[in-house]
Amino acid sequence: MKIFTADYRLLAELRGGSLSSFEPLSISDCHLRADNALINSGKYLYQPEWVDGYGYTPALLLRLEKVAKSVEAQFVPRYVKQAKVGILLGADTVSDVPDSFSYQFDDSIVLGQMEWEDVDEVITALPDISIYEIRGTVKDVVRVQEVISCPTRAEMDRYVSLLSHYFMLKIGDLVVIPLWSAYKPLPQGHDLMVGLREGADPELELVYCGIR
Repeated sequence: MKIFTADYRLLAELRGGSLSSFEPLSISDCHLRADNALINSGKYLYQPEWVDGYGYTPALLLRLEKVAKSVEAQFVPRYVKQAKVGILLGADTVSDVPDSFSYQFDDSIVLGQMEWEDVDEVITALPDISIYEIRGTVKDVVRVQEVISCPTRAEMDRYVSLLSHYFMLKIGDLVVIPLWSAYKPLPQGHDLMVGLREGADPELELVYCGIR
């Protein structure tokens, strides 16, 4: 399995660089994460000594259903039909650790616990998603006031098409697209929850993780 993430410039900003905004998506924004990056919702990450801190962004995960090579954008919907919401983590590493460690670390992509759904239905539901930080042992819940910034389906199709001209995309490969234009710091000891309002009370929990 290959995992393509479109947050390279966001990571540069997290590490103190001057780059910002991942749009328009291009091959220069892409890097590969191994499948050790995946972790199921409900798990905790334990911060190692070579990490100064973590940043996070909600993300849209697209899953390949057919082998794709040099596919034009208008045909990508034949290859990518399902998606789910997750959380993408980046690390602010200590000075003597290579920059690649900021994304090549275990458990840096948190998979949503819901089933894979139709891409267009997931995109339509994104405005109803809320992100909450659960702070410290007192469990102080704070809603994060950030605007979801998702590329259009056409833009995502162009990006998958671009990837297919550089790589052989195989069944089960993932393309992960951040939904914010910057990483937000997540202090050690805090948890995250992504919920879907959709008229539910309480909200439907999509993703949950924490840093310890």
